[in-house]
Amino acid sequence: MNFVTLVKSRLVTLGCAQRELAQAAEVADSYISQLLTRKRPPPAPDRTDIYPKMEAFLRLEPGALARLAEVERTEELKHRLGQTPEPLVHEFRDLILGKCVARTRDEVRVVFEQHPFGTLERLITQRLLDVV
Repeated sequence: MNFVTLVKSRLVTLGCAQRELAQAAEVADSYISQLLTRKRPPPAPDRTDIYPKMEAFLRLEPGALARLAEVERTEELKHRLGQTPEPLVHEFRDLILGKCVARTRDEVRVVFEQHPFGTLERLITQRLLDVV
């Protein structure tokens, strides 16, 4: 699960709006909107105090959002530097997307497109190979 998906799913689960999250985190509504539409990347965990406030509001374990943000930032840096690993099996992406629940398929596809063979795809591929 990535940063945006986790935040959105917790908002839905709790029946809260982005505006309420922004108030709890003491940031502008537009900032949360930009984070959740991926127009702005999550801030570095050591550069902000937003994560503890968001985690408390979303009832997440301490450090959960910061860890996801750090993973995404690392993957993005690897992607920009051309250090993205090659897929183990090229057809696995289609297999993975085919096994996704219909309502989450588009979100998973966005993650795959933003991070070619990123952490999520490698994890799923490795698990599938382990099972086989």
